Amino acid sequence: MEITVTESGNKGWLVKLGGCDIPFRRHADAEQFVERLQRRLEAPHQLPELSHTPVIREVDHCL
Repeated sequence: MEITVTESGNKGWLVKLGGCDIPFRRHADAEQFVERLQRRLEAPHQLPELSHTPVIREVDHCL
């Protein structure tokens, strides 16, 4: 995922994240947000374990 920080004229700074633009008044705040987001994206994640037993059904086929 590409994350960029661009100046937004008189509106401050924009963090562009995919199709989203997130406005910030200060460049330092935008950079801090990007750094925190990058740390979270790069952090190890565990997938949830299945909490149920899969259902298996035997079917008799008559030919």
